[in-house]
Amino acid sequence: MPHDPGDTSGGKSEADSATRRGRRIRLLFISDSHTRLQPGALGTITGVDSQGILRVKWDDGSRLGLLSDQDEFEILDQPPDTSSTG
Repeated sequence: MPHDPGDTSGGKSEADSATRRGRRIRLLFISDSHTRLQPGALGTITGVDSQGILRVKWDDGSRLGLLSDQDEFEILDQPPDTSSTG
């Protein structure tokens, strides 16, 4: 499911940061015209800062944050289920 660019509530809490850290992400659109990243680029979320910027380590080796109100992305996998003991 693509990220809703109008949703600015995500990424501003430590709980949200911990939930997203380690998850895979696919870039759909980026507002930064100076980056070499292209739609379809894959990466791993490394955290969310206090301003809601999603920090990503991209598979091409670059590290660039995504702006939740300007960029579009898709989170690809769910975090592991830790509620089950079995």
